Amino acid sequence: MNHYDTLGVPRDADISAIVQAWRRAASNYHPDKLTLGVMESKEDFERRHDESAAKFHAAREAFNCLMDRDLRARHDAALNGAADPGLLSEDDFNVMNTTPEAEFPKVRGVCIMCAGTGEVRVAAAGFWTRRKCPGCKA
Repeated sequence: MNHYDTLGVPRDADISAIVQAWRRAASNYHPDKLTLGVMESKEDFERRHDESAAKFHAAREAFNCLMDRDLRARHDAALNGAADPGLLSEDDFNVMNTTPEAEFPKVRGVCIMCAGTGEVRVAAAGFWTRRKCPGCKA
């Protein structure tokens, strides 16, 4: 599986391009964003939901691989035809972390969730409040 193709980025993409591609893919393919169409059967909706979930998880695996320097180097070596067929195992890409740190890693020392401010805006009871960023633990 070519993770660059999954996210639609070139092989020499920098971290910001990978993050942008991940956000776009997550927004497009997140299964919770699907709605049942007026003339759509439940079976069609479930099929669409399953396809969307598969694409979302593939994009997550690609993002996790390309954001980790070691995994990215091993992935690039495998794409270039590395001699070791066991270079990449399935466990290398089955990173199913759902913590804010995994979903929004720090890029060059700056948390993506809060852009380094240490605070995030949260909707609560019909208005916005500021809270401590769970991603950077600042």
